[in-house]
Amino acid sequence: MQIKQEPSNHGGLFTGVYPGASDLPGPDFSNWNIPAPNEPLQQISSQLLNFCLTTHPQLNARSQEIRKFLSADNIKHFLEQFSNFQGHFPIIHMPTFRITDTYEGLLLGMICIGAVYSDRMTSVQVREMMEVVKMVIESNSQVYTVISRASTGDYANESIGSSKSEIEQIAAIFMMQVLFTWHGTPLQREKARRDFPLVVSLARRAGLTQPMTSNPFSVLHQNHVNVDAFVAANFDWNAWVEQEKRSRILYMIFLLDAALVIFFNIAPSFDALEIRLPLPADDAAWEARTSAECADALGLNGTAVSAQKNPEGNRRRKQPEMHTVLKTLMHHSYDMQTGTTNLFSKFVLVHALHVQLWTAQKQVSQESGQITASLSSGTNTPLSQNDWVVRSGDQNGSGAPSANNSGRATPVDGQSHQLLKSVTTAFEKWKKAWDEDITVQYPPGSSYPRRFGFCRDGAHFYWLQKCMLSQKLDWQMPSDQRFTHVIQLLKFAKRWASTDTSKRGEEPGSISDIDKDFGVANLTLDMAQLFRPVNAKIDSPVQGVHTNI
Repeated sequence: MQIKQEPSNHGGLFTGVYPGASDLPGPDFSNWNIPAPNEPLQQISSQLLNFCLTTHPQLNARSQEIRKFLSADNIKHFLEQFSNFQGHFPIIHMPTFRITDTYEGLLLGMICIGAVYSDRMTSVQVREMMEVVKMVIESNSQVYTVISRASTGDYANESIGSSKSEIEQIAAIFMMQVLFTWHGTPLQREKARRDFPLVVSLARRAGLTQPMTSNPFSVLHQNHVNVDAFVAANFDWNAWVEQEKRSRILYMIFLLDAALVIFFNIAPSFDALEIRLPLPADDAAWEARTSAECADALGLNGTAVSAQKNPEGNRRRKQPEMHTVLKTLMHHSYDMQTGTTNLFSKFVLVHALHVQLWTAQKQVSQESGQITASLSSGTNTPLSQNDWVVRSGDQNGSGAPSANNSGRATPVDGQSHQLLKSVTTAFEKWKKAWDEDITVQYPPGSSYPRRFGFCRDGAHFYWLQKCMLSQKLDWQMPSDQRFTHVIQLLKFAKRWASTDTSKRGEEPGSISDIDKDFGVANLTLDMAQLFRPVNAKIDSPVQGVHTNI
């Protein structure tokens, strides 16, 4: 791999590269606080080079290009560019993130993602470096070793996921999955699909599907805990942050699982009911720089303070659990109160509904009455005991099957079609919640910067569901063929969404920015065409890396 070269009179590393001539909008990275290339960044460069080359003699032949890729100047530049992805999917807790004490593999994953948005490397060069980084991360990760050898019985009793380093290892492995899926060649994408069940196994083995019940113990993430009397004086910000980091990694893995279902016809790896976590916290709480700021955003210091500090969230002390909200949406008698969920949570939920839709359509096409995951089953707390649940009544007779079902429908068509009706009703409930909440959380015509981020733009997936219901999709369609077809459907959905949002004065959202050529003719993908870069002039600001070097 040769680093991109252009005519130039400049000397030094990456001779000929002109960073100032990027086609990408230049975000304001003043809050990143990354020092100019100096000895500390050079030390990080040496640390990463040692991580890559010392235990991988087979990379010695490529050491020169790897050294250029991981120069101090490029580490700074690529980490700055990572903000473009962070804005779409806020997985890193920037207020507490420090590059000096972060797992090297996670830094490499972030650097690779940043390189996607850089003018210093071509997409081909980034894909080549992705192969190197993926190999390095997997061979240096203890959690990967544990899970990859699980089938042989090795490490059978070894627990993972309790340390900061182990969680960062999982995050690094996940980031490479994202790159291979959305920035890869067809072969790299196939490799990612083949490897993905291992990532899900990692999440389960690390206990990410449920909140931690040992230190650090976050009260506001626990199931069946009444938090109404919880006060700011008892708030443990560090514990809250650590649990929220775990939760967000799990939800990001879940979203990738759902994307593989929606776009590639891959059967879901997660069960709808196994994720017993509160949905993602409000942006203002996640981005808070201090314990006091986070407590304010969560409403621990009163509703007036939280309304001022957190206008775009639902300001709940504890978010509802995903499995409970899903069961409520699928139930014929219950609905969510206005303001129950924030936009990120709605993005997660609409993807969960798409997984249910895929399952229902597959069952109908197979004419099988075997319902694989009943969201009305289980022996948990009754839905009505949640403070955000209200009675809605059966909507147009299309609710979930009741316990006293007459059974007049045939077992084959009855159950499968009833599940499909329940899913479509759930989508309508979801859309109602979206329409009601976004006018409050992001008022039309407000002076706020443009709403930025894929994770805050779920409405397009409601309209995608409409497109999918209007067609009889082949659930056996090969993955890449399904991908190009669904991308085309998403473009139709964008038109419907545009009409719907414009009549209410809403912003179109980040999904409307997807490049028209993404996934059309060339199945070697460019992730920057899908998750578009931040435009600092009009988009809501994105937090960047802070260092204390």
